[in-house]
Amino acid sequence: SRAASGPARDVEESVWASRLLSNTKAPSPSGAQREATTTLQPSGLQWHMAAVAAPPLRALGLHGWRTNAALLSIQTRRLESVLGGKTALDITYLNGPIVASNAADQSIEKMVAGPFHEWWDANETEDGEQEYT
Repeated sequence: SRAASGPARDVEESVWASRLLSNTKAPSPSGAQREATTTLQPSGLQWHMAAVAAPPLRALGLHGWRTNAALLSIQTRRLESVLGGKTALDITYLNGPIVASNAADQSIEKMVAGPFHEWWDANETEDGEQEYT
C-alpha cells in the first residue's frame, strides 16, 4: 500500500505534530494506516517542533468605573501567574480618558494611589435625562 498524499497527508502530519507537542501517546496504527503513518514521521520532527517558541498571548486591560490601570494590574496578577507569567501573557493596561473626581469606593483608594479614571461620564440635564460624555 502507498503512503497518503495531498490533503490526507497534511491531516496526518498535523495529527502527529499535535501529539508530539502535547506529549500524548499516539494509538498504534493498524492495516493500511501503519505504512502511511510511519512514513509521515520524519526524523527530527520532535526536535524541530520543540525548538519553536510561541509568542506571548497579548491582551488589552481596560479597568472598571473610577479605578485605574494600577488596580487592574493587581487584579490580574493571578491570571498572569496561572498562564505562565509575563513571558506567556503580555497585558497592556490603559487608563480611561476622563479623570474622575474620586474612586468608585473608599477601599480602592486604600489599595492604589490616584488619579482614578472613567471611560465616560454621565451628567444629569435640566429635564432630568442622563447625558453621557
